[in-house]
Amino acid sequence: MHKLLFTFVFLLILKSFAFCQADTIVSNKYFQKGFHEQTIKKYNEAIAYYDSSIMVNSNSNKAYFYRGLAKYHLNDLQGSIDDYSKCIEDKIELSRSYDNRGYSKYLLGDNQGAINDYNKSLEINPKNERCYINKGGVEYKLKLYDNALSEFTKALALNPQNTGVYFNIGISNLALKNFKSAVDGFDKFLTANPNNGNAYLLRGTAKVNINDNLGACSDFQKALSLGNSDAKEAIKEFCK
Repeated sequence: MHKLLFTFVFLLILKSFAFCQADTIVSNKYFQKGFHEQTIKKYNEAIAYYDSSIMVNSNSNKAYFYRGLAKYHLNDLQGSIDDYSKCIEDKIELSRSYDNRGYSKYLLGDNQGAINDYNKSLEINPKNERCYINKGGVEYKLKLYDNALSEFTKALALNPQNTGVYFNIGISNLALKNFKSAVDGFDKFLTANPNNGNAYLLRGTAKVNINDNLGACSDFQKALSLGNSDAKEAIKEFCK
């Protein structure tokens, strides 16, 4: 009798395991289809496949992560936050989930919530270059210019090839009235991005403040030639 009961329980366990395996295989197939749709920017279709993946297997954690990303692209920011929160709860892609959730919170106007998430992300992965840039952007918006400059500098140290960060460093120094440092930042940015009219206008503004009117006017003219109409007022005021 005991032997029959043991055999029955053992077979039941095997059957349950087989179902579990099958669910995982089907769920993964849905995920792969969703991921493919996402790579070609068919976000609604991707979400439908991720939904199916999660329906078959509620522990399909990577489906939550990528569905959150797809929802972000469709401007369903709260939906993306909910999915990233699920990833965080299950300790999946923790640094990236905090970083992405922080950005969605920032776009919804929750600046402090965003900073809190960025701090969590950086605790887990202090080499997350993008997170330093994102955090610096929020702090710049909050007029915490010293903090913003610090974050942008850390990002640049991690990836000196990311010349776009020099623009952020330039505007932070400009806001802090570190005009020579601002000029240096814009110099380095424009070496790699010579057709950015905004950078010429801002570098010209910094040059005015260090009494380099000749250099400033050259920058304002260049900004105007690149289509920055704000440069007209600067030329009228400083280039008579």
